[in-house]
Amino acid sequence: MKELGLVRIDDRLIHGQVIAVWCKHRKFTRIVIVDDGVAADSFMVEVLGLAAPPDLRVDAFSVEDGVRALNEDTSNWDTTM
Repeated sequence: MKELGLVRIDDRLIHGQVIAVWCKHRKFTRIVIVDDGVAADSFMVEVLGLAAPPDLRVDAFSVEDGVRALNEDTSNWDTTM
């Protein structure tokens, strides 16, 4: 992983503070959401993707898949929140 720029535990997932402040300040290129319920709901994944600016990648993982993904080679991930 190039940089895990910020780790937040927040049940609001993507909201105004994340987009307006953190993403611009830290120049994130990707948001990773780790939540079993969201990952299992393709509609919510799409809605959360639409909540982010078009140049910001949004991925949703279950807890199990998120742990696995973060433990694998993430060197191709850009600056991630």
